[in-house]
Amino acid sequence: MRFIVLAFFLIQSVQAYARPLLPAASGLQYFNQSGSISSDEDIPMMAETVVEGEVVDPFDEDPHGSAEDPWESFNEDVFDFNYGFYRHLMKPVAKGYNAVVPPDLQVSIDNAFDNLGFVSRFLNSLFQGKYERAGTETKRFLINTTMGLGGFFDVAKYVFDTEAPPSEDTGQTLAVHGIGSGPFLMLPLLPPLTVRDAVGFAGDIFLNPVNYIIPILPNLGMNAEDTINTRALTIETFEGIEESTVDLYGAVRSGYFQRRSQDIKAVSYTHLTLPTKA
Repeated sequence: MRFIVLAFFLIQSVQAYARPLLPAASGLQYFNQSGSISSDEDIPMMAETVVEGEVVDPFDEDPHGSAEDPWESFNEDVFDFNYGFYRHLMKPVAKGYNAVVPPDLQVSIDNAFDNLGFVSRFLNSLFQGKYERAGTETKRFLINTTMGLGGFFDVAKYVFDTEAPPSEDTGQTLAVHGIGSGPFLMLPLLPPLTVRDAVGFAGDIFLNPVNYIIPILPNLGMNAEDTINTRALTIETFEGIEESTVDLYGAVRSGYFQRRSQDIKAVSYTHLTLPTKA
C-alpha cells in the first residue's frame, strides 16, 4: 500500500509540471503563452503584500498567519535544485521534442491530457457548490471524448462554443471550507505550494481515476510525455521570463500567491449572498 501511494505521488509530481505554463522546476506557472499572467484582471507580477517581513495573501481572512515564508532559506535551496533540473534536463529535451513533433500535434496531445483530468475538476466543482461549472465540465468531457476522438480535438470549444471553465482543485476546495493557506513551501520536483495546497495536491492524486485504471509504469510514461509536450509548447515563454526576471525565486513566490489568491477570491464570490431589501 505504501508503494502504491508513493508511486501515485511520483506520477503526479511529474504531471504537475505538465500543466504550468512557465518553467516546470521554477514553478512560474501563472502565465499564459504570451508571457502575461493568466487571469481576468491584470496583476503586477512582483506586487507582494509585505507585513513586517512576511509575504501575505491579500485575500486571506487571516493574512498574518496564512501566506508566510518562514522557511525561505530551505525553499530557496529547493528552488535552485528544481530550476537546475529544468535548465539542464527538461529544457534540452523540450527543444529536441520541438524539432521532431509538429506544433499542431503537440496541441492535440495537450488537449487529450487535459481531457483526462476531468474527474478531479468535476468533483472539486461539486465540492465547492459550482454546479453549473461541473455541468460544463461534463458536457465538454462527453463531447471531446466522443466527437473529439478521446479529447485530441476540442470540439466542445470550436463546434459547440463551450469554453473550458477555470480549473478547480482540492486546494481551492479546502479554502472554500475555511482551511488557512499555511506557509509557502517548495519541495523537490514539485510546483510551488502552501501547506494547504500540498494537502490539496495529494487529494487531487486520489481523485484522479486514471491513477487506478492505468498501471503505474504506463502512467509514468504518459505523464512524462505530457510534461515534455507542455514544456515544448511554452519554451519561448520560459526563456523570456528567465532573461527578464532578476529575482526569479521572489517572482515565483509572488506569482504563486497572487494567482492562488485570485482563484480563491473567485471561489469565495460564488458563496456570497447579497442582503435583500425589506
